[in-house]
Amino acid sequence: MLTEAENDLGFGLCCDYLRNVKVNQWNHKHVYPIYCELALNLGIYPKAKLKRNVPEPLKEPVRANQLWSVGCIHDQLANGCSYRLFYIIDDFRREGLASEAWF
Repeated sequence: MLTEAENDLGFGLCCDYLRNVKVNQWNHKHVYPIYCELALNLGIYPKAKLKRNVPEPLKEPVRANQLWSVGCIHDQLANGCSYRLFYIIDDFRREGLASEAWF
């Protein structure tokens, strides 16, 4: 029998096998009670958790111009014109190095 050789097949594969390989006209509603009666139901096992590495602490700059941050902001004015602002910040001094705005 199918399930004696392959006892780890799920219900869907058993049903497909019976329909396509054995060419029976049974649908899933006919096969499922037999599948349950033979106690072939597989338990649902939780997925294994991924082992994640411990993140490194953030490195803080020790002198000026060692680490910069850049960003872009966009917004819309009350009259409907939209604008964008590009900025560069030095992370050690926490000072804005440059900013440029355009419509």
